[in-house]
Amino acid sequence: ALPAHDRLCGGEARARRPSFAGAGLHIPSLIARRNQAEALFQLGRLAAAGALLAELLPISVKLGARRDRAEILQLQGELRLAQGELSAARAALLAAAEQFAALGNLPGAARARLALGRLQLAAGDLAGAAASFERAADDLAERQQYRWRALYGLGRCAELRGEPLVALGFYTRACDDVARLRAALAEEHASSALFAEAAELTAATIRLAADHAPAEALLGLAEQQRGLALQRQLRRATIVLPPALAADVEARRDRLRELLAQGAHG
Repeated sequence: ALPAHDRLCGGEARARRPSFAGAGLHIPSLIARRNQAEALFQLGRLAAAGALLAELLPISVKLGARRDRAEILQLQGELRLAQGELSAARAALLAAAEQFAALGNLPGAARARLALGRLQLAAGDLAGAAASFERAADDLAERQQYRWRALYGLGRCAELRGEPLVALGFYTRACDDVARLRAALAEEHASSALFAEAAELTAATIRLAADHAPAEALLGLAEQQRGLALQRQLRRATIVLPPALAADVEARRDRLRELLAQGAHG
């Protein structure tokens, strides 16, 4: 939907807005469009995201934007993986990892290997997946926001190999990373989004702990989750709204509940 002013002006105000491309700022324009592709990807509009990325890749080469080309290849690989195109995804992710490594960006290369590990898991290549996750975990030692995914991947490999206690060790370390991240996040929505993203990890950890660990370990995991929830409640400031605004907020909240009940996305 257009802002009200744009609708009233028939879109003329939007046409007059300055843009990076219009100002001849090609690299910022490339970055903005790459971010648009990522937003489309997150919204599930895979075809539109793929078309935009295919358009941006030769532009990044022409501009000599090596860092941005690596980011585009990374996103393109994850997109192909989501579409089930494993061969194309592998090629894009390997190229992204190579480009990041050439730039000295080891965390960037590790992110590409995380996606490559997921691809190898999907293809049943446990040894390859474990190698990808292990290398990624080493390069992400200082990046907990990504490292927990590498540890989770290593745990998945161990569980599929029939090593539940090894898997539980990796899962527990990953849960600890997620707990530290959530405790440090001041923004409630970001913490909730991370909780949702790590829900599969938490469920797998509790399942294995229930089957293979002492009761104290299972209790510790449950208390970790409860403690985080309590911390969020204690840190949340009480908000008092004026009556008119409170009514508007409640109406929007009802509409959001209705959309969620219908399975809406994006």
